[in-house]
Amino acid sequence: MASAPASNKQRSKAAERSVVIITSVYNATVTGALERGAIEAFEASPIASALGLGLERYYVPGSFELVATAAMAASEERVAAIVVLGCIVKGETNHDAVLGQAVTQQLASLCASTGVPIGLGVLTVNTQEQALARAGLARAGLARAGPGNKGTEAMKAALGTLVVQVGITRGESADWMLDEMEHVGAPDKFKARKAKLPNAKAKSKAKSDPAMRHPPRRGTP
Repeated sequence: MASAPASNKQRSKAAERSVVIITSVYNATVTGALERGAIEAFEASPIASALGLGLERYYVPGSFELVATAAMAASEERVAAIVVLGCIVKGETNHDAVLGQAVTQQLASLCASTGVPIGLGVLTVNTQEQALARAGLARAGLARAGPGNKGTEAMKAALGTLVVQVGITRGESADWMLDEMEHVGAPDKFKARKAKLPNAKAKSKAKSDPAMRHPPRRGTP
């Protein structure tokens, strides 16, 4: 992974709310690629732009430390969503299984208790080759292997959940989000659903509506 910036915090000063990326530096080649995928997805997202979100980045030693750091981030009012990135590779014992289960269960509990969307980009794999593939990397020369970066997917999932929360708070269906959700579940189902909607109009309205720029306050039913 590229060396950490001079400041461990990178935030848009103009943004009132931010998406926080927390990256484990253990197995940095893989987690660095996951982080790049998440950043690229954020920068390309119409959701981040429509909601006026900033981006913050933090680094922790390993996947276990993601939980406490995510919990602290979730307690901050400015934090609209969180993306956690790590890599747990199977070893000679069952430590990987215990660690992976503990981390994912605690992050799920944190999501449910705070309502803050958390994009889960913690890989639990059997081999280093599997980790590289899921980080969008190829073994030979570590070249980009195209789609499949789980950091990208984790960011899209966090932003997608956030905009649905905005819609629920306002009592409006965010059908235009189907554009951003095609990578999840059954793409054909989403495409068929989109064909029946006035999607372009709805999407345009959502982007231009100032109210869409404000994610829901924590604790809002």
